[in-house]
Amino acid sequence: MDGNRRYGKVNSTQVPTNAQQSELTALCSSLSGRPKGAATAQWVRQQYSMFLSLIQCSALDGHRLGGEKLMDFIVYCIEMEIPMLTVYAFSTDNWSRPSQEVDVLISLFFFFFDRIRRMSETYGIFIRFISTQPERLPRHVLELMKEVECESRHHHPRRITVNVCVSYSGQTEVLAACNRLLEKRLHTAERAPVTKEELGGEMLRSVTQADFEGEDASVFSSPSQREPQLMLRTSGEQRISNFLLYESAYTEFVFVEKTWPEITKHDLIHALGQYAKRDKRMGK
Repeated sequence: MDGNRRYGKVNSTQVPTNAQQSELTALCSSLSGRPKGAATAQWVRQQYSMFLSLIQCSALDGHRLGGEKLMDFIVYCIEMEIPMLTVYAFSTDNWSRPSQEVDVLISLFFFFFDRIRRMSETYGIFIRFISTQPERLPRHVLELMKEVECESRHHHPRRITVNVCVSYSGQTEVLAACNRLLEKRLHTAERAPVTKEELGGEMLRSVTQADFEGEDASVFSSPSQREPQLMLRTSGEQRISNFLLYESAYTEFVFVEKTWPEITKHDLIHALGQYAKRDKRMGK
């Protein structure tokens, strides 16, 4: 999902005033007061309407348009019968961006995760949130992620599994996996070397997986299912950016000059066509 910031800067037509920026900061902070029950949906819509009026046509609006594109892209994948999609929404390195940009991004996660919750029931989507540093996320956002993931587990028929990586680092994912396996061995006094299958089985752990180990084992019936066959790299960038470092050992890459908000269904079809033509030897 790269290029949202660049797209926003290129296409912005206004700069928020100091008063608007202050109002935006206050609005982002207020989202932690989400009401429970029947009033939630109306409250979220009201907050989003105010939020939209403050960022629309500004450079920050590129992030919102990136969220809208994700909603569209999930539907593209369902139409193309792609069983699993993994998206890089926010890396742990992104926390170092300007504070207002981070506030806007986190607020957008709140709004779009709420929308994905409703979308998942309509389309039969299992939403999994992958986070290597969940403790850095605001409590109301992390709680919403867990709620959405738990609810979407029950949607049938399941047409696609979508892994959303938020506050994620590929390096930290590998380190955390090794530490979990080490801890298991310390408890059992097992001395056998860690296998590729064991390490692979620790990848792409979701924020609620500890409570659903048996169920999630069926999502990935083999460690290789965690390995993406195709990675679409947008915005003309040609680096992996600390994403799925272990899982992408034999992933095929397609590089696209367009920024993420500009991606169309035709771009996905074209990327799948390129992938189909490649000789995938897997090192043999």
